[in-house]
Amino acid sequence: MPALLATLLGPHHVVGFINNNFNRFLGGQVRPGQTAQAAAPVLAQQGLLDILDEVYRSEQPASGHEQLVLLPAHSGGPAQEYYFDFVCRPLHDDHHQIQGILVFAVDVTDRVRARHRISDLDAELHRQDELLRQMLESLPQMTSIIGPQGNMEYASPQWFTYTGQTLDDLPQAWQSAIHPADVASSSTLFEQAQATRQGYSQEIRLRSRHGQYRWHLNRMVPAFNNEGHIHRWYGISTDIHEQRLLAEELRRSEEQFRFLAETIPAIVWTARPDGQIEYLNSRWPDFTGVPVEKTLQEGWATLIHHEEVEDSLAQYQYSMQTGENLNMESRLLDVRTGRYRWYLHRAQALRTPDNTIVRWFGTTTDIDDYKRVQQRLEERNAELTRTNQDLDYFVYTASHDLKQPINNMAGIFQELVRTASFHDPDAAKLVSMFEKALHQIYGTIHDLSELVQVQKLRHEVPLELVDLSSLTQEVLISIAEPLELLQAEVTTDFSAVPALPFVRPNLQSVLYNLLSNALKYASPNRRPQVHLSTLLEEGQPVLLVQDNGLGIDLARYGSEMFQMFRRFHDHVPGSGMGLYLVNRIIQSHGGRISVESRIGEGTTFRLYLPLLDEAGMPRQNLDFKLVFF
Repeated sequence: MPALLATLLGPHHVVGFINNNFNRFLGGQVRPGQTAQAAAPVLAQQGLLDILDEVYRSEQPASGHEQLVLLPAHSGGPAQEYYFDFVCRPLHDDHHQIQGILVFAVDVTDRVRARHRISDLDAELHRQDELLRQMLESLPQMTSIIGPQGNMEYASPQWFTYTGQTLDDLPQAWQSAIHPADVASSSTLFEQAQATRQGYSQEIRLRSRHGQYRWHLNRMVPAFNNEGHIHRWYGISTDIHEQRLLAEELRRSEEQFRFLAETIPAIVWTARPDGQIEYLNSRWPDFTGVPVEKTLQEGWATLIHHEEVEDSLAQYQYSMQTGENLNMESRLLDVRTGRYRWYLHRAQALRTPDNTIVRWFGTTTDIDDYKRVQQRLEERNAELTRTNQDLDYFVYTASHDLKQPINNMAGIFQELVRTASFHDPDAAKLVSMFEKALHQIYGTIHDLSELVQVQKLRHEVPLELVDLSSLTQEVLISIAEPLELLQAEVTTDFSAVPALPFVRPNLQSVLYNLLSNALKYASPNRRPQVHLSTLLEEGQPVLLVQDNGLGIDLARYGSEMFQMFRRFHDHVPGSGMGLYLVNRIIQSHGGRISVESRIGEGTTFRLYLPLLDEAGMPRQNLDFKLVFF
């Protein structure tokens, strides 16, 4: 440790001697004979020379401990700090008169700076300890320090707030709070961790101050001493009660989903947001013969029929990329039989509140039987269409080809009647019978032509909302002559359903036939009365035509009511096509007819038409409705 030594003489402290260390400290320019003021003005500025004056005056020694001395820096920076332990002793001559002062100083700068650094480190450590304490006490978790034997040495305030324990309970605080059912497993884990010298975590139940147990995730980490032995454990306990209950609920939901998925008679699957299949129920191998594990690893594309594989994969990828619901059909191979069956694939995405896809849930349903039935129905419909076309052509041809010879026959007969003389008394009767038969042939040909026309109108003319009042008036005008002849009374009430969606000419034909029949088969004993009305039965429109005519014996003729050429009264002419035509028209529009009749009292026809939507048009009526999970 460098020492500074100098002797100063007289009251002005003239330098008598100065060693090299002292001289270098003062800049190296000090010479004997200089006063202390001239040799070390920097010390004078800091008041250090006043100590010399006091020693010289009092002739008493003076000392200093870790005296700060500031020297200006050569580069103009901040002053440099030095610390010295020093002693100033008076020097006496032989007569005990003071003649000067001996100055001895030791540079202790390194020691002071080292102590300052230690002090700063202690302060920083204290600050860090305080920050750590504040952080631990601010966390929502409970922190603790456990001794090697399992006794608690420290617990954060959160522990005491939650458990209601006090510092007196600290040594056995852990054992007192843990649920009895978790004690054994917790002790076992702690012993295993002691043996393996590794941390661990465990979900346990801890009792609150209110006596309720809540689930916590407890994590323990060991701390080692210099000898490498565990001398304490640091623990943190996080309340996971709600998460635990939610996890249990999710587990139950998962079990219910898997139970449902395994009991549904269809293939149920889930996929990641990118479309990667991650779950298939046991129906998959039942239908395809391929193990679930193999399909999850290799995919299902190889099972798709080669005619649909490209389009099916494109549709699948499109849904996975856009998030649109999947709805496609394809054939899948059963590797056990080598046969393909049709399946309907449907999937919908499960999304978060921000519309992010979490998972896809899908079903693959065997629709092979349905497709085969559909194919047979299409073939049957095509066959029926051809049959109807052939029938229409036959009826048209028959009516067209028959008209000409009948017209010729009628012309010849009229000419014969006009020019020939008949002397047979029964001739007039025979002529009348022939004319009647001729009119019947004309009526039959007309009815057949009208039947063909009705079929064409149903498929070629669009539906429209037909106002029933105006249409009824048109029909009444067309039958004005028999109405006037019979003095019939026709009343209407269409307030419940003023208009119906129908092919207008077809509905006109329905009303014409029913009104004509009501007049044709009117009772001769009373004035004919016909009432037309509408009503709604559970949202279904019903058109009623009621008369007070002869009535029909339903017990006898009910099953033959709508057969072609069937008649129930012979006292008036007719072809037996009217009711058949009415029934065909109503059925072609998706409706049905019921009849109520009493002999001698009258008949009521109820025409039930399809349900209406909000726009007053018939709802869609599907032939098949499949429900898929």
